[in-house]
Amino acid sequence: MGMPCVIYGENHGYLAHTLMGEAGAQWIIREANERQRASYVECLLSKFFCRATLSYAKFLSEQWDEAYRTGQYRNWDFGAASQEVATIAAFGLFPRNGTILDAGCGSGSDAVFLATLGFRVKALDASSVALDLVKGKAAKAGVRVEAIHADATKMPIDDASIDFALDRGLLHNLNDNDGVAYGRELARVLKQGAGLLLRGARISYNGNFNPITVERLRATFTESQFSIGPLIPITMVSGADKDPTLDGVIVRIQRR
Repeated sequence: MGMPCVIYGENHGYLAHTLMGEAGAQWIIREANERQRASYVECLLSKFFCRATLSYAKFLSEQWDEAYRTGQYRNWDFGAASQEVATIAAFGLFPRNGTILDAGCGSGSDAVFLATLGFRVKALDASSVALDLVKGKAAKAGVRVEAIHADATKMPIDDASIDFALDRGLLHNLNDNDGVAYGRELARVLKQGAGLLLRGARISYNGNFNPITVERLRATFTESQFSIGPLIPITMVSGADKDPTLDGVIVRIQRR
């Protein structure tokens, strides 16, 4: 990695810290270092200046809103329940009378599918536009899904109220610090013995993702609170016209 890129990232990190606080600084530095393109960071910083009065969380929420508003979300959403969720349902492995949390639910394909099978489902996402899609799908299917507009690091969900949780592409979009905060929230809302089905990218794809690795999972889900199963390589499928697959992993995590 060239020194100019590191210096560039640190300078912009300082400005981002002034505008957006600690999280903004860390994010800008990570983007500068991983992408190694000063022009990309200049573009990011201009967006920060335009949103100087907004919180960092709201800034990110706006970016996700734009992706769902413009249809960009179809690059990772193919409009139907994922095969892994359908398979688990077919084998009867979801708690029959339990409440399922879909964390980072996107347009709600998994959430609505599970609701049609009679499960109580909470669908949480940082994008209000995504949740509008969830509500539309639920209404069309004639089922109820509780849509929750919130940051996954601060879930407005009662302690020990969730029997099973789903994560398809949420953790790999969080930086390490937010990932740890997300893990703490899951420890709080999951019942003892509750499972988490986690899927995400196993490589960074030029800095687009924070990969799911054994080391990262151990840092996110502490041994005293969770048991972590083996990471199984899978191919994640999307509705993208180009490159519709992603090298991913699937892992079952259980609340102790």
